[in-house]
Amino acid sequence: MHEDYAISKLKHRTQDFVIEGLVYEILSWDKKYERSVLAVSSDWIKAVVVKDFPTLISLAESVRNKKLPKLKIIPLEAIPDFKLDIPNDPAIIGILSDFVSCDPRFNSLKTFLFGNTILVDSRDSAIKISKLGHKTITLEGEFYAAKASAVVIDISSKISKLTKIINMSDSVEGLQTMISTLRHTMQKKNNLIKKYQHSLKIHKDRLNLSEQGLTVSHNTFSDIKQKITSGTKTLEQFQTRNKQLERKKDRVSTELIKQKSHLESLESQISLVRENYAKPKMNAIENEINRLNNNREEQNKK
Repeated sequence: MHEDYAISKLKHRTQDFVIEGLVYEILSWDKKYERSVLAVSSDWIKAVVVKDFPTLISLAESVRNKKLPKLKIIPLEAIPDFKLDIPNDPAIIGILSDFVSCDPRFNSLKTFLFGNTILVDSRDSAIKISKLGHKTITLEGEFYAAKASAVVIDISSKISKLTKIINMSDSVEGLQTMISTLRHTMQKKNNLIKKYQHSLKIHKDRLNLSEQGLTVSHNTFSDIKQKITSGTKTLEQFQTRNKQLERKKDRVSTELIKQKSHLESLESQISLVRENYAKPKMNAIENEINRLNNNREEQNKK
């Protein structure tokens, strides 16, 4: 992290000194040899490469003035010529630098980093050749110092891309401002989410109340519907009874008319009899009339 920060700050002032690049930007290798390369160059993979020693001095002074935390610098012209004599052993695959690619003008750099390390095919071979005074490395990333005095095992390390990410911003300060802005935006979004969650809870509560009200209304509706059905049946019964009474009324009215007609006939006959018969006869007739009147009253009561 310290190296990434320092590199980012320096890359924004390339007009003050010439930087050739970073080691991992200049060199490349096949995936097959990645574990070996990273194990050997772990301390130098993010080093800054410059052309000569004066540039190194200028760069180091800038680092000191800016109080940057940590930076490694490799001047190309200061790298001595070197050629490794390797022992004759069938377990040796080759010198590790032979499996690293770069522009020819950086050959001294890959020799400096990997030219004194022998790539072998197994751990046992690495230990055996290391004891002869050579640095050895396996394809699996087991790095043995000369005389087997130390070992570095690289299992899954990777080159951090933080420098590249930082360089995508105009400046580290700009990136920090961006982070602050993002945090502020995230806080606003979180507050908005909380607001929506509160509103959602209120609407859910309202929905529950509405559902309860709907249930009550449905029950009331069912009750009213039953009452209407019952009232309709009662009305039909009353209508049927009314029709029956109307028919009975018609019958009684007809009978009444008959009785009135009969009564009028009797009265006419009585008058005629009074004129033509003696009083004793009249009493008998009067009794008969009373009897008929009584019958008519009984008919009316029915």
